[in-house]
Amino acid sequence: MWNVIKKLSIGLVVGGVLVGITRALEFPFIFQMMFFGYAMLGAAVFMLLDS
Repeated sequence: MWNVIKKLSIGLVVGGVLVGITRALEFPFIFQMMFFGYAMLGAAVFMLLDS
């Protein structure tokens, strides 16, 4: 269970950093959400691989 929480928190941090960078670069909102979605998808894949 700890590994899932750890990977989810890392995914949220990476997603937040990506959204912050894309906001600073004035990307359109849809691209900001897509980058966040890719970070969460990557975290989900790592959780599946770990299980």
